[in-house]
Amino acid sequence: MSRLSRPVPAADLIAFVAVLVTGVILVAGGVPPESLGLVAMSMAALYGSFRAAPARMRARS
Repeated sequence: MSRLSRPVPAADLIAFVAVLVTGVILVAGGVPPESLGLVAMSMAALYGSFRAAPARMRARS
């Protein structure tokens, strides 16, 4: 198993904290809280793509 294909357990926690901090910063900066749903969904989709990429690479080899 290569180093890149191992799951990183801390990545989930880091992603959660990053989304939380981003939300707090945006609300503190004056962005309406109603707008954060779209931002959170977009960040979740990007993270899902990031987590799925190694699985796609394993399937090809």
